[in-house]
Amino acid sequence: MKHLIYPNDVLCIKKYLKHHTMPTNIVLKEEENTMDMTAIAIVAIIAWMIVSIVEASKKGQKKQQETQQERNESRQEIAELKARIEVLEKIVTDDKYTLNQEFANLKKNNVA
Repeated sequence: MKHLIYPNDVLCIKKYLKHHTMPTNIVLKEEENTMDMTAIAIVAIIAWMIVSIVEASKKGQKKQQETQQERNESRQEIAELKARIEVLEKIVTDDKYTLNQEFANLKKNNVA
């Protein structure tokens, strides 16, 4: 059985300890509370660190997925633009297009 001694009794205990040896079954209430609070603080800090690491990991994975999706969209858009450029090059280099442009220019000159 342990006997609890409160901080008010610390002076009495100190006087007692000067003249006697302390029994092993006496626990100082002040020291016990200090140890409990320290342990609670350490556990709380470790729990906070674990939660922070997990949240950061989730954010990093989400960002990476968004970046990959943006890259895929950009590649698709580039492919579409290349196809449009090829079509425009064919139209511009086509002989019929050149003749049609010359006819249009001649009509403009005759009307004016």
